[in-house]
Amino acid sequence: MKRIYLFLVFCCSFQTYIVVSETTVNKSYDSKREIELNGDFFVDKSSLLIKPIQVFIINEQFIDVVFNDTLGIINISIMYYETGTNVYQNSVNIIVGQHLLIDITSFDPGEYTIKFINSQKKYLSCNYML
Repeated sequence: MKRIYLFLVFCCSFQTYIVVSETTVNKSYDSKREIELNGDFFVDKSSLLIKPIQVFIINEQFIDVVFNDTLGIINISIMYYETGTNVYQNSVNIIVGQHLLIDITSFDPGEYTIKFINSQKKYLSCNYML
């Protein structure tokens, strides 16, 4: 009987820890939203359920780019949609699990296009409002 009681106490305290951790993490990303990408980027058939690149807008201040696959060199550009003016450009050699955090606090309000192009000229892109 003591063993069952100790087991239940252990489980309850473990669940409380996880819930507190989840709450803390979620509060720091209250305004985190994912932007859907479109395009003809090559995706390995073994990882069809995993997006090779995910883009999140955090607190309207940062773009968090998550790379879920080793993609090699990727050219990243952000353009102001109305004029096509390039406001950000970078070339990165991507490995699995890498994040790229882009500060967008200096961007003017409006619509932007983010484009990711690999060495085979395949791309993923999305539009977002700031």
